[in-house]
Amino acid sequence: MAVKSVLVVLVFCLGAGTALDMSKYCSVNFPRPCPLKNYENWYSIGSLCAKYEGTPLNYSEAEFACRKSVLGGHLVSVHNNEANVNVLCLVTKYNQTSQRVWLGAFELFRTTKFVWTDGSDWNYSNWLPGQPDNTANVEDCVEMNWKNTGKWNDDRCSAQKSYVCAFKNRARESKQERDYERE
Repeated sequence: MAVKSVLVVLVFCLGAGTALDMSKYCSVNFPRPCPLKNYENWYSIGSLCAKYEGTPLNYSEAEFACRKSVLGGHLVSVHNNEANVNVLCLVTKYNQTSQRVWLGAFELFRTTKFVWTDGSDWNYSNWLPGQPDNTANVEDCVEMNWKNTGKWNDDRCSAQKSYVCAFKNRARESKQERDYERE
């Protein structure tokens, strides 16, 4: 795992995350298929199973499409650099030309505080320098790949983009978490 983390850092430091570098990196380190039956066309990203959706939708439509596609589904949340790169690998594989995608983050009531639609902790971000900037006080939703590959930007929620859906991979949950939920 340490070698993989070093490779992730090298991809971004040496090549500034260019499409060519990502293609090389992703061809060797593409996320594994989700281990759950009937979800083999989804991919493991940390404790999530994720899937790229190429039909452009606005942010709300994308979130609701994810919720309809699978029990517990939401737009993807990203909690570390490895997950960010894995999401980028999905996007790169399925769409070489228009890689801007919705992530599952939005600004909470213009407070400058961002949250994930799946309710998970906000413990990582990968903003493009100078972002988020809430241009014209109308940018409340988070996209990946605006100007710089793998970086995040706030954008108008009404903009239509492809997106990545995800749900918690219960097969990877610890027994302790499952026992806690049963109580």
